Amino acid sequence: MSDFFNSAFVFFAQTADGASGDGSVNLGKMMPFAFLIVMFAVLYFVMIVPQKREKNRWNEMVDNLKKNDRVLMNCGMIGWVHSVHKERGEVVIKVDDATNTKLTFNIAAIARVLAEPAEEKK
Repeated sequence: MSDFFNSAFVFFAQTADGASGDGSVNLGKMMPFAFLIVMFAVLYFVMIVPQKREKNRWNEMVDNLKKNDRVLMNCGMIGWVHSVHKERGEVVIKVDDATNTKLTFNIAAIARVLAEPAEEKK
């Protein structure tokens, strides 16, 4: 780390015109800065861009949520959407048909919408 600060000090300690004393630019002094710029670019494209895409996919899934969609909750519970209250940020999930059990969740608790299994051919 001390090499980085030493390089930065030497880089900024050049002559007033930005060049070393012999008129040439020493690229070796600029390498730590170029490395930092490349690292920030890599981190942006590896971490931030995929996270934005996933958030957009999740928002689209929630916007298309409708009654009788089969959903998986973050807690592992599977149920069917009974109603969606987007203004309150809530969704009512039916978990049992026999007892007509319904639970209210925050809409952020939905992990994904499950595809209905294909009906078997007779």
